[in-house]
Amino acid sequence: MELQRAPGLTGDWLNGWLAAVGVTVRLPGTKLAWSDDPVPAASFTLGEGAELSNAVTAVLPTRNELERVTIARYHPSSPSEFGRLVSLESYRSRACLARETRDGTLEMSVTDLVPRREKSLQHAGFDPPAPHGTTLLDRALACAEVISGDPTASVLSTLEGRSPRKPMNGLGFDYRRFSSGVRPGSDPQVDPIVELLCFCALVLFPVRGDGKNLRQRGWVQLEDRSRQRFVWPTWTSPIDQWGIDALLDVVHADPMARKELSRLGVNAMFASVERRPAGDQDVNRGYATERLW
Repeated sequence: MELQRAPGLTGDWLNGWLAAVGVTVRLPGTKLAWSDDPVPAASFTLGEGAELSNAVTAVLPTRNELERVTIARYHPSSPSEFGRLVSLESYRSRACLARETRDGTLEMSVTDLVPRREKSLQHAGFDPPAPHGTTLLDRALACAEVISGDPTASVLSTLEGRSPRKPMNGLGFDYRRFSSGVRPGSDPQVDPIVELLCFCALVLFPVRGDGKNLRQRGWVQLEDRSRQRFVWPTWTSPIDQWGIDALLDVVHADPMARKELSRLGVNAMFASVERRPAGDQDVNRGYATERLW
């Protein structure tokens, strides 16, 4: 089957990479590969006769769907609110709901497998603080709300890399959402379709704990840094969601094993770089990118 290119989703951009993985999560059987260019770009293999932008449009999460996931702020099957400050009692209620519905959004956000030093549970690296105490789900809902009517043309623009950005914070961890780069107070701008697809990909990166520390899949300790960083590969052979899942296990075991990973089709490796505040008044946060090899 023919590869359908999506040059707007590049492997050197954390949110672009996550969005491409999110496509495989929403479209079972779809395979993802990356070009061997200096900046790897995503390509997809779909079922016979399927067109990429139409297929992605059909599976974008809607407001109605998002309001029924486990981490919805108010869920009809849970007596407690799931806000930014998550109590152990609230977690227990939502954990029961997650088991009943087999929904994986709870583990994208928090875990109870850490010491309770504070009144609320710790959040994952992809669930950073945001203005006004908005939750990860609140941010995804905001992205869904600005996509109105028939988004097919917008999805096509996103995949081609020419979609205009919207003035909003998105999921809150993309460095590129700051239009001015480093100036404190700059208004963030994101592509809401990319952000929604990122949200879908996060089910592959659950947060866990070992009783002492919070750990999220994909965040590893590199020799040259004191803090954990998220590490991700690009690869040349088309693989589906479960192939990606298996490949990530090998990659995260030793991201610097270039010779061994190259044999598996990995052609580049990237790591997150946490943005440092430009001053005391700078509350903006985000992850930029460093190419490891």
